[in-house]
Amino acid sequence: QELQEVAGMYHTDWMRLWSLNLDLGHPDFIFYRDHAEINIGHMYRAPPRELPQELAKRMGMTMDQLHVLNNDLNPERELMPGSMLCVIPNSCMGMKRTIYSDLEFADQNNMVKNKFDNQQG
Repeated sequence: QELQEVAGMYHTDWMRLWSLNLDLGHPDFIFYRDHAEINIGHMYRAPPRELPQELAKRMGMTMDQLHVLNNDLNPERELMPGSMLCVIPNSCMGMKRTIYSDLEFADQNNMVKNKFDNQQG
C-alpha cells in the first residue's frame, strides 16, 4: 500500500506522514511488518476550556480533519482537560499567535506564567 493512499484516508499528504515515520525507508511503499504502526500525527494534550474549533483553527486544520483523526470528538463541547488528541499541524494555515503566546515557562516543571505578571504598570 502506498503512503499516498494512507495519507488520503486521513486528509493529509504523504510527505507529512513520511516525516513522522522515517523508519519506513522509501516513501513510495509501506513495507508492513508484523503489527507495524504508522504515526499519522502528533499527540496533543488539551488544556482546560479549549473548544475543538479553537484547536483546529490554531493547528491550521479543518474540523473534518480533526474529527477523522479523533472520531469520538464532540465539536459542541469543550475538550476534556488533559485528554490526548491526534493533530496534524499545518504551519501555513495555523494561527501565528494564540492566547498562549504571552505565556512563558516559569521553571523546569513547565509551570507557566504570564509575561506581564512581572511588569509594573
